[in-house]
Amino acid sequence: MIAVLVADDDTFSRQMSHRLRLQGYTLVRYRDPVKLSDNVAELAPALVVINARDFPLHWQVLTAEISLLGLSDTAVILAGPSCPQNFNQYQARNLCWLEYDGSIDKNKMRACLAAVLPAKFLTSSNGE
Repeated sequence: MIAVLVADDDTFSRQMSHRLRLQGYTLVRYRDPVKLSDNVAELAPALVVINARDFPLHWQVLTAEISLLGLSDTAVILAGPSCPQNFNQYQARNLCWLEYDGSIDKNKMRACLAAVLPAKFLTSSNGE
């Protein structure tokens, strides 16, 4: 299973990579959301995680593109310190908000994954 991480922040990337590897994902990291936009169809990831602090506007474009490309099994997690005002209008698109303010809470991460991913993409890992 492929998870794509869109983040410029190295601390966030290390923490998120650790959590996702524990869940059995192979990680691909992009520091440029435009480059991901060029490759998302070929990757067909199960999950895309976007750091909203690094890219506060790109998540909307990427979410729309994933939907338009017919990648209906691809879930998106948007992580950041505060939820964007227009986030609720995107809820129907396998999208989850994960609060991130310096650290990733493993229980919130697990709940977010469970909310947006089919059971076949979840593992029973304890997420330590």
